[in-house]
Amino acid sequence: MMRKLHIIVSLVSLLLFVGCGGGEDIVDKETPVIVSQSIVSGAVDVAATPQKVLIVFNRAICEGNVGAVALDPAAPMEVSVDDKVLTINLYEGLEYSTAYTLTLGYGAVLDQLTGGENSERIIQFTTDEKPYRPSLTPNYNLVTDNALPVAQSIYDYLWKSNGNSVLSGASISHRWTASDCDWVYRKTGKYPAIASFDYRYLYASPSTSMNYTDTSMVEEWWQSGGLVAATWLWMVPKREGSSACTFNNEDTTLSIGNMLKEGSWESQVMQRDFEEMADILLLLQQKGVVVLWRPIPHITHSTKEPYYWWEREGGKKYRQMWRAMFDYFESRGVRNLIWIWTLVGDDVEYYPGNEYVDMVGGELHNKYYADTCFGSWENMKYWFPNKMLLISDLQKTAPIGQQLDAGAMWGAFVSAYDGANDGSDDYVHQAASAEWWSAAFADERVISRDELPNFEK
Repeated sequence: MMRKLHIIVSLVSLLLFVGCGGGEDIVDKETPVIVSQSIVSGAVDVAATPQKVLIVFNRAICEGNVGAVALDPAAPMEVSVDDKVLTINLYEGLEYSTAYTLTLGYGAVLDQLTGGENSERIIQFTTDEKPYRPSLTPNYNLVTDNALPVAQSIYDYLWKSNGNSVLSGASISHRWTASDCDWVYRKTGKYPAIASFDYRYLYASPSTSMNYTDTSMVEEWWQSGGLVAATWLWMVPKREGSSACTFNNEDTTLSIGNMLKEGSWESQVMQRDFEEMADILLLLQQKGVVVLWRPIPHITHSTKEPYYWWEREGGKKYRQMWRAMFDYFESRGVRNLIWIWTLVGDDVEYYPGNEYVDMVGGELHNKYYADTCFGSWENMKYWFPNKMLLISDLQKTAPIGQQLDAGAMWGAFVSAYDGANDGSDDYVHQAASAEWWSAAFADERVISRDELPNFEK
């Protein structure tokens, strides 16, 4: 009888001993194994808000060495255990756009029955970007580091003129074979202040039909006292290895996400096109030509299915691509650009950021009344009170003088090219008619080419 009682007492003692905080003499300790976690390693766009990180084990656990739980960069946190779940509360939120490493060190938790210690687990994640919020502080310096002095002079002039006058602009044909600037001169006796060129056929240059390395047409306009603008509707291969190129979303298999990954065919396309475009811009820079640079414009995502390939994967991928372009051009020493981003509707999620954009353009199409045009300006001013605003693509709008009278203080406008314009006296331009231009130049607030100062003095 005494022997049986001794055995029972021994078993009870053993059971009491193997719980949390004991069990040192138990040979077969069970290791708690993680079966799921609320943030997986490699996660991106983790919300930079107060977080509750949950780590679930395969068995009931209790606290071990809680100090083995660490976050780098450090942030205030509280660790607790309930049954199979380890909870890490990050009450004060995290920094935006930051790479974090969460370490669950060896022995941070123990198996509740045997006292076995967990294995180390490292979770790396990156928080999302800070949501765009309008800034009230204008940046009077160009975003390009060490920009050409003449580029800064042009930017200064635009800021000083803004609210008192507006620079006029018209487009060169897509293949540079004709110019609406010349057509405007024939109709009004004045040239627009800005000529806008289009680099959409970069993939075909240099060729007999399109050679962007021949900068003579751009130089001639610049040397005549005009300002140069350029749009890049970036055409990419329809598929890997294809020589046919497009900017239409539905006609290409290219992935922006892959573009940003080294080794993919898409990244090779991006690198090649960035190199070629930078080479052309550097040729212009050597001639002292400043470019009002408007790449990958026309965001249509807010109102309908994406038309252009660069908008289909959302704002973040677009922003990353724009920034990759900006950083590459700077690395090549391109210093002659004034960067223009185009807003359509309220698609500010595509905005690359204040440090990557000098001016914001809007597209005004079929806005026949001045108050409607002012509404577009007012919406842009709400989102970008710190940026100068311009009409980067004008088609069939109220007279520019009426827009100014209504309060739309544009810094500049550029009318779209009309490919059907045959130059005849009775042809009605589909973007801005001869009457529209005559009324514009009759307004002393509209600046023509001959009224521009010499920015190189």
